[in-house]
Amino acid sequence: MKKMTGRIALLGLVLLLAVAGRAQEKAKETLTPLKLQVVFSEYDGERKVSSIPYTLSLNALGDRLGGRSKIRVGVRVPLVVVTKDANVQYQNVGTDIDASGQSLENGQFKLDLSVRRSLVYSPEDNKPQGGLGASLSPTPIFREFWAEYDLLMKDGQTIQSTLATDPVSGRVMKVDVTLTVVK
Repeated sequence: MKKMTGRIALLGLVLLLAVAGRAQEKAKETLTPLKLQVVFSEYDGERKVSSIPYTLSLNALGDRLGGRSKIRVGVRVPLVVVTKDANVQYQNVGTDIDASGQSLENGQFKLDLSVRRSLVYSPEDNKPQGGLGASLSPTPIFREFWAEYDLLMKDGQTIQSTLATDPVSGRVMKVDVTLTVVK
């Protein structure tokens, strides 16, 4: 019985040391606070139509992607659905940004970034490229822009991560991402 008690105590000590070792490993994970600025800019030819900035705070971990930061900004636009019973449904319009970061060697950071932007255009805004001809719809239309990125960046660096052209209007959407380490 004494040998059994000793073995149980030894097993308990081994488990305790393993748990303590894991706690020390977690303590070694370094958190680096980051500020991430994402700017959506829309161009009609050379003319800038809009520039909308968003700023997120997030923590980068040393050995894996850190906690996620999210922004949801927008409105719900009512839509009348024509049936025998006129129903109202709602469409989300706005911006969604999700980000997480990881500290790498040499002062670099790996960012996992997802952006989505939806817009409502009036019939006057949704004419085919060049503005010639009739509009595509007598009612407002919704435009959607969505992208996911894996970016390698350094403190203070700005990357133009996307350049996309709307196939109907010809307008160009640019997404600029700036990373700053919070000191």
